[in-house]
Amino acid sequence: MTVCGLSVFVVVLGVYVEYTLTDSCSTLTVSHESLLVEYGQTVELTCSIPSKPSSEFILGWESEFNPVQTYSETSLVWRLPSVTEWKINGREMFCYLSVPNQEQCKQKVHLNLYKRPDSVKISSESSVWSEGQRMELKCEIENVGPLQNLTVQWTRVDQNKHRTVTEMSYGNFSASGEKRKSGNVTATLNVSASRDEDGVQYQCAALLKLEQLQQPQVGSSEPLNITVHYSCSTLTVSHESLLVEYGQPVELNCSIPSKPSSQYILGWESEFNPVQTYSETSLVWRSPGLTEWEVNGREMFCYLAVPNKEQCKQKVHLNLYKRPDSVKISSESSVWSEGQRMELKCEIENVGPLQNLTVQWTRVDQNKHRTVTEMSYGNFSASGEKLKSGNVTATLNVSASRDEDGVQYQCAALLKLEQLQQPQVGSSEPLKLTVHYKPTILFPSGGTISLTQGDELVLSCSAHGNPSPQYSWSSPGNKNLRTSSIFISSIQSEDQGQYICTAYNVEGSDSVTVMVNVAVDYKRIIIFCAVVGVVLLVAVVSFGFFKRYRRTRSTTESWNFTSHRHNGNMA
Repeated sequence: MTVCGLSVFVVVLGVYVEYTLTDSCSTLTVSHESLLVEYGQTVELTCSIPSKPSSEFILGWESEFNPVQTYSETSLVWRLPSVTEWKINGREMFCYLSVPNQEQCKQKVHLNLYKRPDSVKISSESSVWSEGQRMELKCEIENVGPLQNLTVQWTRVDQNKHRTVTEMSYGNFSASGEKRKSGNVTATLNVSASRDEDGVQYQCAALLKLEQLQQPQVGSSEPLNITVHYSCSTLTVSHESLLVEYGQPVELNCSIPSKPSSQYILGWESEFNPVQTYSETSLVWRSPGLTEWEVNGREMFCYLAVPNKEQCKQKVHLNLYKRPDSVKISSESSVWSEGQRMELKCEIENVGPLQNLTVQWTRVDQNKHRTVTEMSYGNFSASGEKLKSGNVTATLNVSASRDEDGVQYQCAALLKLEQLQQPQVGSSEPLKLTVHYKPTILFPSGGTISLTQGDELVLSCSAHGNPSPQYSWSSPGNKNLRTSSIFISSIQSEDQGQYICTAYNVEGSDSVTVMVNVAVDYKRIIIFCAVVGVVLLVAVVSFGFFKRYRRTRSTTESWNFTSHRHNGNMA
């Protein structure tokens, strides 16, 4: 984008205004900075400015196709009714704003054109192959692009619905056309014609890996079924592999489409219940309740024997498993002390086959956080052969810390067998751990408290421990209080000193010291002395005044008495 830095100064009605083209460049907007367009579709792009510049201007689209411009509008649409020009791939077009005597502003737009294929076809050199041949599959994709973004995807689905995907990117297949345009593609896949390929389904697809294309698959062929002829190809069994639970009935069927023209024997070869027929086209091997662990690790097979011909066989793998009779978890003690080494024991009774067993430990803490630990065969004690059932004892060592208090443990038996959808075949009841640990004081944190004489003192002590801690306080004067808090409503100098809180239980104790300093409040003393002085002064003055009053009154009364006497004598 062009950086526009020329300043234009305009004086309007006596007001000085600075107009910077950088601002107008920042307001030049386009509807899309990048756009993916399908071949033949209509595309529209809008370029706009919020308002017209004060001088002449040109707003335009610069492109190899349909360039447009305007001298008066604030928005301009660039439109192609049907995009078919591959030249736009890899090239930029842009909207521009031109104002005289100013640097041109631009906003780039990236257009990307793609095209879905006209057809996708898969083919083989022959509809039927013989075992041992080299097969070539061909995928022909017509008129797709851009070729540089094309990937040819091969999908193989066998008779068990197992899916295998192979991808070939540009450069690994034959293409006619320029890489930025559309063209025709031929991709080949070589396959060995084995009996495992008989009945397999192949399919090829065209993928365009473009950033804005949510569904990259733009075309797919019809599926192609492969037929491979090999000796004994008509001998089929109902299951090539079968997982059977201990004690459950099992049936296997072996069949041929029609009877051979000569004598034959169709049979099941097995250590248990071998059967055969000389006249039927199907034969069932049956066990009413399979309990023979010998079937594990050994093959049984159905066979077709015809005179003067090689015997045909179809192998079957039987796998027997057994859920445990019980799964129990235990601890050496119901209560542990912090620092001890704890051993948890998981006892699994009569489970198999042992070689496929995994013991799973699950830990769930008080915050419901879940932790899983697994122990495979060889990491626990087992009584029995690995291909059979047996009893298992697994141990888990845990450090008895306060983090383990209240934690819940559980153990489970997992049989990791390919055909077993739910491997967990048994689980213990949960075991909740109790760990005793000495207290840790949470508050107070210690330090020094400074108070003034007469203030209120409150000290509270709290600690975390199991069992719940008890508390004692020691204070100045060797006072011991069995309480978690101290309250003094009016602290005095003799209350100054160390206050020690001790939290304790059977596992130990923790202490914290708080130093309390008590300062004398001289202001209060001065006020008290002043008040007392005033009271004493008032008392002294009052007393002096009272004495003088008494003296004056006494003199007056004496004078009055003398006068009275004189007056009486005169009479």
